This record gives sequence, C-alpha cells and structure tokens, in this order.
Amino acid sequence: MSTFQPDTVVIGGGVIGLTTALALSERGQTVTVVDPGRREGISSWAGGGILSPLYPWRQHPAVNALAKRSQQVYPELCRQVRDRTGIDPELRSLGMLYADFPSHPPLDRESARDWAREQGVEFQELGGDELPAAEPELSPVAEYGLRLPAISWVRNPRLMRGLRSLALEDGVEILDGVLALRLREQDGAIQGVVTDAGPVDADRVVVAAGPWSTQLLAQVGWELPVRPVKGTMLLLQGWRPVLEQVVMTGSHYLIPRADNRILVGSTTEEAGFDPRTVLGSVRALSQAAVEMVPETANLELETFWSGLRPGSPDERPFVGPVPGVKGLYVSSGHYRNGVVHAPASAELLAAQMTGAEPPLDPEPFAPDRPLPAGEG
Repeated sequence: MSTFQPDTVVIGGGVIGLTTALALSERGQTVTVVDPGRREGISSWAGGGILSPLYPWRQHPAVNALAKRSQQVYPELCRQVRDRTGIDPELRSLGMLYADFPSHPPLDRESARDWAREQGVEFQELGGDELPAAEPELSPVAEYGLRLPAISWVRNPRLMRGLRSLALEDGVEILDGVLALRLREQDGAIQGVVTDAGPVDADRVVVAAGPWSTQLLAQVGWELPVRPVKGTMLLLQGWRPVLEQVVMTGSHYLIPRADNRILVGSTTEEAGFDPRTVLGSVRALSQAAVEMVPETANLELETFWSGLRPGSPDERPFVGPVPGVKGLYVSSGHYRNGVVHAPASAELLAAQMTGAEPPLDPEPFAPDRPLPAGEG
C-alpha cells in the first residue's frame, strides 16, 4: 500500500498510464500508479507495436498529429529505456508495405498519394513485377504495393518492462496487483481512490485504465463513451528471417521480430469484456498470413492471445480534465493507437495538469468534445 500521499494517482499500469506517470514525474510531480497487473485482456501487452496509425491517410488529422509527435519522441525514449534499464524495446525502422491482393478491395491509392505528398511523407509505389525485390517472400499474387519506409515498430512486452523500470528509477511508486475499486469525490473535487488494498489520497487522479475507465468514471456521473474491442494475435516462430518489413493487407499485418518470430495481427471483435481467444479468430489470422506470405504455413505456431482495446466513437482518444470534477483527468479511448499515441498523450495531459504549453492542440481530444450524431 502507498506509504505517502502523492500529488497524482494514475489508475492503470499500461503504456498510457506508465508514460503519463513518467511525464508527470519529469515535471517534478510525485506519482503513484495503481496497477492491477497483467490482467486478462490488457492491450498494452497484446498489440503489435507499430508506431503509426494503420492506413494513416484514412485517419482524422488529429490522430496523425498525435502519432507524429510520438514518432519524434520514441527514438530518445527507447534509448533511455535501453541505456538506463538494460531492456531493449527493439525499435526497428524498416518500413511498412501495404500490398494489394485481388481477393481484397483495392487500396485507395489516390488518397494515400495525396496524404503522403501533403504531409511530406516518403512513399514508394511498386508494381507487381517490382514486389519480389522489395519483399521476396510476398505472395506472387500481389498486384501492387505502397511502401512507407519511415515506419517503425517496437516490441510491446519489452517496452512495457522498460517503461516500468524507468518509472521506478524516476521515483514513481507502483502498487502492484492492486485494483482501483472506486474514485473518492466530495463537493465536486477528487480526493483520491479506494483500492482493494486500501485508500490512496491525492488531489489529482488520472484514469488511464483502457476500456475499464468507463466503469470508474461512471461513479462520478461522467459517461465516457469507450467500449472494449477485442483483437487477437498469433506469434509464429521461424528459423531464418522471412520478412524485411511490416506487411499489411486489408485489416491484417505481419510484423517481423529480430529473433525470426513473426507477429500476426489483428482481428476486430465486438465481444464486450470477454478476453478469450476463439478458434475462428485464430483461423482467420492463419489464413491471412498464408495468403500474404505463403512461407508462414511452414512456421511453428508458438502462441496466441487477445487484448481489449479501448474504442471511441470517432477513433480519437479522450485526453484531458473530466468536466465537473476538479482534479480528475482521463486518458483513454486510444483504440488501435495506444502504443503510438502514448508518449504524446502523456505530454499533452501532463502539460494540461501542470499549466505548461501543450505540444499540440488539446481540443480534438477533449473529453467533452462533440461526438458523431447518436454517439456518446
């Protein structure tokens, strides 16, 4: 249990909670993180770690702005994690190939080109006869490829272990295996949080508990429109390098690891808070992997798992103060972009909490922003 009263309690020990705790600590705040541990379904450990929104040209500009800021921060963050904790997050900057297959709807090429040119993002277009040189194991059925060579990715579990060690080294208190039961609020002001190990007093609380954030905020009368969206992943073990970059077709992608493993993702399942992995999802991912890269049929299926992403109605996260309760803040609803958005979301929220200049406009992420008709 906490041995002191911190300036801020952060509820949630995922990538959003840990980066927020680090950002506040760097600004001179004392922070306690209430972390239930690697509970079933937590998406920070489950995702692929691609440091870009999928199909960024289809995203709201604010989603890409948040990602761009994080992309600027990640190299230094990963260097700090590696140098100070000895844990290598395996930041790899080898690019991403979007491949067109006749069995899928064609890539929206014109939109992708326009977006890349407008944003000054390097891209390469590859015809079917050029793809074997760019990705030798890609299925010969592929007709076209759009390559974004600047896209990077990290290895989520290693990043998480490193962020945790870094936070502890910076003086952040982490309450392991402790579950936040309810928020303590009186006369419109937050007073702390009640946990299954006892109360923790604080004048400020950040709710960064992924899809579980909704349940906590409902206790103080705030309806956060975030829902759990399950995603299933497969891990394949190879004996040689199979891919040179991330390959994506439709909603599925293959991510090469440095140890010859390949991560296969991901499904999008509306299953409530059920984190179980079902056979149909494993089958769909297996089929997608073999269709994209036939050699994956010869790799060992090492393991599989599922995570619950916090989805929002407009696919933008909610980052900022909760209206009507002084000292209460939220950072949730990052959906499939939790890892790529985490450092920038942390900077944005820490700036709002400490009165500093935010790194980007907070309005598109405000918890009380207008939502699409019929949502929220």
